[in-house]
This record gives sequence, C-alpha cells and structure tokens, in this order.
Amino acid sequence: MALRPLLLAASALLAACRAAPSSPPAATASAPLCPTGGSWSVSLAQELLPEEWNTSLAALPDGRVAIVGSGGASIQADDAIWDPATGVFTRFARNEFWQDAAPTLLPLPDGRVLVFNDPGYAGTAFLSYEILDPTTRRWSRHDDTSSPGGMGFHLTTAHDGRLLLAYRGVDELAQLRVFDPATGTAGPNLLPARGFERRFPISASPDGVIFGGGGKPDEARLGHPFENLLPPKRGFPDKDLLLVDPSTLRVRVAAVDTSSTVPVPGLTAAEIFLFGAKGTPAPPLRHVDVRAGRTRDLPAPTGVELPANRGASKRLASGALLVVSGIDSHQPRWARCFDPATERWSVLPSPPHMPRGPSVALPDGRAVFLIAPDERSEQATGVMVFTP
Repeated sequence: MALRPLLLAASALLAACRAAPSSPPAATASAPLCPTGGSWSVSLAQELLPEEWNTSLAALPDGRVAIVGSGGASIQADDAIWDPATGVFTRFARNEFWQDAAPTLLPLPDGRVLVFNDPGYAGTAFLSYEILDPTTRRWSRHDDTSSPGGMGFHLTTAHDGRLLLAYRGVDELAQLRVFDPATGTAGPNLLPARGFERRFPISASPDGVIFGGGGKPDEARLGHPFENLLPPKRGFPDKDLLLVDPSTLRVRVAAVDTSSTVPVPGLTAAEIFLFGAKGTPAPPLRHVDVRAGRTRDLPAPTGVELPANRGASKRLASGALLVVSGIDSHQPRWARCFDPATERWSVLPSPPHMPRGPSVALPDGRAVFLIAPDERSEQATGVMVFTP
C-alpha cells in the first residue's frame, strides 16, 4: 500500500520535467581571428635592396620570400630571396625588364614565379612577362603575341586545375584567360566584351574573381606612374563590382561606389574591404558582400587614422586584417587588428619602423613588410616581420 504514493509522486515529477522548458545549449564562441599579442623583428640586408616604391614581395611555396624590383637602370641593387628561418638574403641578377612601376609577382604551383612589369598603356600591345626560378635564381623571358598586354594581373587556380590569369588589357577590356606555364601562352578571353569595358580585377580565388568598375586600377589611385596615361574616367563611374564564377562564368553585380577607395580582399571570394582614401567623403572602412549585394560601413579604430597606402594593410592567414601606421614619419607608429567576425579592433605592439613599401602575408600567420630604416632614403635595406 505504501508503494502507491511513491509511484504517484514519481509520475508527477516526470510530468513536471517534461513540461518545463529545456535550457538552450551553451553557445560555442568561435575563436578570435586577431592575435592577443605578437612581436616584431627586423632583418637587415648587407647591401641595398631594390628601391621600395618599385618593389614587390611574394611568398614562395617553400616559405621564403621573393623581393623583386622594377629593374630600373637607375636603381643599383639586385633582387633577393629572403629566408625567414635564417634571416639570410640571397641575391641574384636583375630581371631584364625595366619599368618605373613595381612588378606583379604571381607564384606558380610548381614553385616558380610569374613576373609582370605592368607597362600600362605605354607598354607592348601583347602579353610580355618573365618567369623566375627561385631554385636556380634564373630568369626566362616570354612573349605571347596572341594575347593583349595590360596591367593589374591576378592569378588563381580553378577547382578543375586550370590556371586563370585575370587583368585589364590594353584593348580596354577585362581579361580572364587560361594560362599554360608549360607553353607560356594564354587562351582566349573567357569574358564577353559587353559589360566588361574598362574593368580591372581586384582579387582572384578559385571561387571567384572580383572586377572593379570605371577607369583606373587601384594602383593608379595610389599614385601609379602611369596614372596620367590612363583614359579619363568620365562616363565610366565606379558604381559597381562584378563577381565572376571561374567555373560557370556566371556574373553577380553589387551596386557600390568604389571611387576614392583602396580595396583589400576579404575572407571569401565574394567579399571585399574598401579603405576610404584620405581627404575623400568615402567611409574609413566598408565591407562589401558582392554575392549578396550588401554593403555596410564598419567602425574605424579609435585614436588613429587609417593609412591610405595599401601596403600597410595585410590580410593574415587567420583572416584578420592587420593595419599598421602609414608612411608619414612624423606620425606615431602603431598597429591594429580588425576581426571581421566580431567587427572589433584590437591593439597590437607598435612596429619598430614605418612600412615604406610592399608587404606580404605568410601561410604561417606572419606578415612581412619592406622597410627603409633611414627614413630620408627610399632605398629599402631590410624587412620587418610581425609574428602573432
């Protein structure tokens, strides 16, 4: 008889538990993209490196960094390969081209580097480039007379293994061509002429290539030496971005004013960050999702002014955006990190030198900046490395 009350009490307790709302599972916070700290180191070369404004950096597949200048006859310095593991600069003879603009370095899957000395509208009418073999430190010259020359080159490997070369041609049309490094030639343009007049690529990945609108490539907005040779922008406003799927060639359009901005690639192929140029009404930092067609202004860091030179902003391997103080030696040095997931800025240790030229992000999370410790000189003498 005493068992019945116990059974009734257990049934009531079970019913109450079923009726009570269940507690939501604890949210798992994603790991922050920005490092909580970091350190800076400096490696100086024994001899002069190429002039900072006419030099580009590229991360090689073996972890080293190629430092290649424009090859200008007035610049008495060799190119070099820097090894982050040893801090040693290995010098080699200059490339045979010479221009007054920094070359574009595009690493190939086999470890070699495709080098374009962007000639702009004063260069050859056909595709001319060099290939650097870092192992032998030798150059080979290539001319593809069946493809137009151009500027603003980007290279990506499609999901089907094809190498795709994107650039703006001297024929005023955006180009997307399959590139064969074995033969040194590019296939026909995959893009239609209509709708791609006077456009230039901003970023390229296996999932998509983003083309900007209007007249000038982003280099021109930063004082590119061929700026005056480009046609005027009148009638071709920078009011949209085009995202091209390399596999299907399907195009998505995002209506956004990209004038007076400096583009930085985002986390995915469909994203872009736009830094507002100094002295313009453009927002300090803007995020554009080209696939969704959405644009939103992002908060600026407090207490500092975002630099206008793109070399001072570098996307780290984690996806965070590292921004360091600009080229003005009269301003204090600083470093900030922007986390796109949380849209928050964090303070990082100040760099020992101002970044004076190009930069490159390494796969291990570090970022390398070319520097000239003598701020009265434009001749680079080493690199500055941020390690998270």
